[in-house]
Amino acid sequence: MFGGAGLGLMIFAFRAPKEKDLSAPQYRAKPWLANDDWQGDALKSNSKLTMYVTWGFAAVWNLISAPLPFVIYGEVLEKQNYPALLGLLFPIVGVGLLLWAARRTLEWRRFGPAPLTLDPFPGSIGGHVGGTIDVNLPYDVNAKFSLTLTNLHSYISGSGKNRSRNESAKWQDVQIAHSTSGIKGSRLSFRFTVPEGLDEADADQSEDSYYIWRLNLKAELPGIDIDRDYDIPVYATGKTSVSLSEYSIEQAHAAQVHIDVQAVEKVLNLSFDSDGRSMLFPMGRNLLGGFIGMLFGSSFAGVGWYLLNYEGHLFMGSIFGGVGLLIVISALYIALNSLEVIQANSEIRTVRRILGIPVKHRQMRRSDFVRFKKKVTSKSQSGGKHVLNYSVLAIDRSGQKMIVGEGFKSASQADVAMDLIAREFGLTPLDGKLNKVAETSPDNYNLLAAD
Repeated sequence: MFGGAGLGLMIFAFRAPKEKDLSAPQYRAKPWLANDDWQGDALKSNSKLTMYVTWGFAAVWNLISAPLPFVIYGEVLEKQNYPALLGLLFPIVGVGLLLWAARRTLEWRRFGPAPLTLDPFPGSIGGHVGGTIDVNLPYDVNAKFSLTLTNLHSYISGSGKNRSRNESAKWQDVQIAHSTSGIKGSRLSFRFTVPEGLDEADADQSEDSYYIWRLNLKAELPGIDIDRDYDIPVYATGKTSVSLSEYSIEQAHAAQVHIDVQAVEKVLNLSFDSDGRSMLFPMGRNLLGGFIGMLFGSSFAGVGWYLLNYEGHLFMGSIFGGVGLLIVISALYIALNSLEVIQANSEIRTVRRILGIPVKHRQMRRSDFVRFKKKVTSKSQSGGKHVLNYSVLAIDRSGQKMIVGEGFKSASQADVAMDLIAREFGLTPLDGKLNKVAETSPDNYNLLAAD
């Protein structure tokens, strides 16, 4: 037995990749080469690995929980221990895991490996992240493939046995891919313009803290949907794509602008009267987020109350109770606040209200306006999926900032909102640059309200 184990260790050691000297010249010049998965411009998704891991986890879970129904049967019938029925949740979860694993398998079999070819390689901060994806799916003009590019910080939190890995999204944008007929079915073309100042991907992801660039491909299709993640190399090279079809990119951009304008229309509520124009972000627009926050905060506060009243733990009870109370207050604010932006003669004014009661006023002369800035103001996460919410700020000559729009779900939505707010409120950046939604896609630009 020892000999077999030793042989297994020898085989593992033989197959394990050699540790790389990251200070070597080739890695200093091209740090992405330190990652064995980033040796060329064709990259694989994590779908196959996810499928295997899901089956493995489902198998282990079901092997452990399979005897529970028989144990619970005896507990309930012989001992009338009815709370033991809660144990049935474990085999029920096991069935769900098996269904999830089967769905991942069907997804892989339907769409194949779907390799991603980057152009440029690697993707570029201060330039483009673009390329093509070949999907084993017959070309369908009605199929809409959405791509989400996210810059993530992965880190370890906690200590000892309570250590866990978490991800925090730093930047995100969404784009519709342009689909054409390809050799293996459908070829998807895309290109993101990535701003400067973001963190580069880490080729070595063995440390407690590192950065990731993740591209997600998703489409809702008849039958099994496609949902693929690609961890890709993105570095501050400033390079742009050279081989992508400009026609395909322009078509993808126009399709995304159309989607973004429709989304922004639902957020912006413009009205006009004799005094000028106003835009309302109404109370209750974030009810779901507020409700979830209240549940989470109430749970913390409940634990704190129990520790204080039944366990006598003053310190920990106060910590849990205080954190829970802060979360509940924040959740109530999210659900009950409104923001009104008003153009009155030569000024732009904003009024923040809670339950309709004004709590904050800001104002800015239109002649002092210099530029817009988009800023991430809230984040949400479900499993491995991240959603960033952007706000739009107006900045004047003195550097003072004023929120003039909020609740936009991507950087591209925030860009469209800046363009529309500028046009509707007569705000021209000092450098004269706008996103020019109307000019680049006239068929997709709709005034949000008529004069």
